[in-house]
Amino acid sequence: MLVDNANSGLIFSVDKTTGSLTESSNLQAQGPSAFSPDGNFILSVSGDYLDSYSFNGNSGSTTLASSLFGFFETIPTQPIVHPSSKFVYVPYSGANIIPPPAPPGGIAGFALGADGTLTTLPGSPFASGTDFGSSAGTGFSVAVIDPAGAHLYAESQSEVYGFNIDQNLGELTPIAGASPFARGTFMTLAFDPSGRYLFVSQPGGVSVYSVGANGVPVIVPNSPFAMGGEITSLVAIP
Repeated sequence: MLVDNANSGLIFSVDKTTGSLTESSNLQAQGPSAFSPDGNFILSVSGDYLDSYSFNGNSGSTTLASSLFGFFETIPTQPIVHPSSKFVYVPYSGANIIPPPAPPGGIAGFALGADGTLTTLPGSPFASGTDFGSSAGTGFSVAVIDPAGAHLYAESQSEVYGFNIDQNLGELTPIAGASPFARGTFMTLAFDPSGRYLFVSQPGGVSVYSVGANGVPVIVPNSPFAMGGEITSLVAIP
């Protein structure tokens, strides 16, 4: 189990009989972290750097494998790892700096090697400036990848944008008809495990979109579904 707190990323082993937790490692990271789907690496934002740690599932130990400078004067958010464990994406926004202007927001993309080495993807950062519709200086705060790894969706300034993912190079290109496809005050995004539906939260409810092979989300009837209150997290289970 990986737990982010204010100053570090904590690794806990889970007793499979009792469910009790025992701390096994501390990344000393300063920002959000995520496991790669294959369980071999932890990707962690620390200051201006994205770090990758190799992870030993038996002992719970971690070893720094790679550290890449990439977020100077910006505010990075949760790393998103491709289902293949080959690519990592980090949405970010420009920091409030003096004197302005801040760097434009975007989605930084990285290749994750078999040994944990990080390299910047060609064309990264994606959606920076006015390239894909995000005005200069606006940031991307949250992103999600469909279970098949074909498309990425990200929220920027209350608009949701869709991108195709090149399966060989990891590059992002805007999906025609889905950049943006939704507007409003959004907080988080989630896919159901089948990849058929994308859930988009907004104050007081959740909008549901059907996603076909072309990656264009189509809102389902009766959306948004009222749930009351402010929704800050979405999780879909089988």
